[in-house]
Amino acid sequence: PVCTGGTNGEDGMPGQDGVGALAGGTLAASGYLGPAGASGTPGTRAQGGGGGGASYGKAACGVLPHGGAGGGSGGAGGCGGRPGLGGQGGGASIALASRSASVSLRDVRLVAGDGGDGGNGGAGQAGGNGGLPGTGGASYASQPPVNAGCSGGFGGHGGLGGNGGGGAGGPSAAIAHLFGAAPSQDGVELVVGVAGSGGLGGNPAGGQGEQGAAAGVLEL
Repeated sequence: PVCTGGTNGEDGMPGQDGVGALAGGTLAASGYLGPAGASGTPGTRAQGGGGGGASYGKAACGVLPHGGAGGGSGGAGGCGGRPGLGGQGGGASIALASRSASVSLRDVRLVAGDGGDGGNGGAGQAGGNGGLPGTGGASYASQPPVNAGCSGGFGGHGGLGGNGGGGAGGPSAAIAHLFGAAPSQDGVELVVGVAGSGGLGGNPAGGQGEQGAAAGVLEL
């Protein structure tokens, strides 16, 4: 052969999917904070293509032509895809939130609504296409003729970004407490709703967040 073409670059590796959030959350001064799903990781950049070979210059020492045509450069590797973001945690329905151990309840009825569903995780972005290869040097019709150089290889395709995990479902609780023991009760009726469902992962095959809790008294 006059020369050898460049080898195509290897494709990038896909990113890791984010995991779904576990049920839980916390009571802050501003309200309930639900667990969000984990974001995926970016796909890796692909390998660039190899350069093409130059054509033969001469068959023996002192014989024309004295030089061959240069080979083309390899195409650049495609960029890795951006990852999908994790879904937000679902909102809570809490009839009474207590951040103190010195709360007493008597002859009351506490009713909580349904917890909110967790947000779905985002899908990972597709990786970028690889660059086109460079063309080898042109042939030259001398005597003897100079053969053309070979083209480089194509750049690899960038890896797919990882999918985001789903957020946890929000709880439904008549009483939610954070510090110490739960409030004391005397003649108290507690009514709860339905806990929120966990959000789906960006990959429908996995990464769903956990379902929230439904409880009369819930420690966060």
